[in-house]
Amino acid sequence: MNREEYERMYRVEDTHWWYRSLHALVEDFLGAYPPPPPSANQHRPASRALIDIGCGTGALLNQLDRHGQVFGIDLAPEALACCRKRSRTRLAQASAMALPFPAENFQAAFMMDVLYHLNVADPMTPLREAHRVLQPGGLLFVNVPAYAWLYSSHDHAVHTARRFTRTQLVEYLQQAGFEAVRISYWNSLLFPIVAAVRLARKWMPNRGSDLPEEGGSALNTPLLFLLSVERFLIRRCSLPFGLSIFAVAEKQLSFSSEEKKETKKSQD
Repeated sequence: MNREEYERMYRVEDTHWWYRSLHALVEDFLGAYPPPPPSANQHRPASRALIDIGCGTGALLNQLDRHGQVFGIDLAPEALACCRKRSRTRLAQASAMALPFPAENFQAAFMMDVLYHLNVADPMTPLREAHRVLQPGGLLFVNVPAYAWLYSSHDHAVHTARRFTRTQLVEYLQQAGFEAVRISYWNSLLFPIVAAVRLARKWMPNRGSDLPEEGGSALNTPLLFLLSVERFLIRRCSLPFGLSIFAVAEKQLSFSSEEKKETKKSQD
């Protein structure tokens, strides 16, 4: 994203209704789908090891502390500088396309709005990297923007290369060796209004990012309430449309062609 966007994000991430709702959604899904404990043969502390891939300015890192030992990686030095302001130390400047960690090192990985980015030439690469660093049965939590036709000036400011449908995201996850155990659109109650604004902007001059300069807004409280209602619904069912898609996927054991043949013979 543009350099100035990181400072803006850092200023508003703890208070802005969208970030607070996304991070609350992460907590909801972590409660419903807790990561597995470390493998018996894993040479790590007993606590779970978690990785936030594309950690941005670090608010989610602070939140994840209660769930285990948290590592953050981001390609942008501006993002990591903001993380250090939050006293984060387990950080690495690295690409989601090549994670600097050994295989089967983590019990959970988080990709909040990573797969959409211009720096990600192929979404399969970071998904396969997440698969590599997760232990068998490890969980991947993913958030992506929905619907290519909603592309707007905000997407341009944050370097969006692609937006997804639910079907596309499920296919990407399956091809990377994951099973989507839960997936839902969200930010659905605001969908008609935001979609209308986004479509109108296609005919207007570029307004840049949707993020305000500061986190406070008269709309913050009512929007947080609306999305808390939505989170209540998502805990009970998947929503059929929305501005974003949230998924929890489990790493599946991959088999080589020979192993598949042997498995089939034993079943026959």
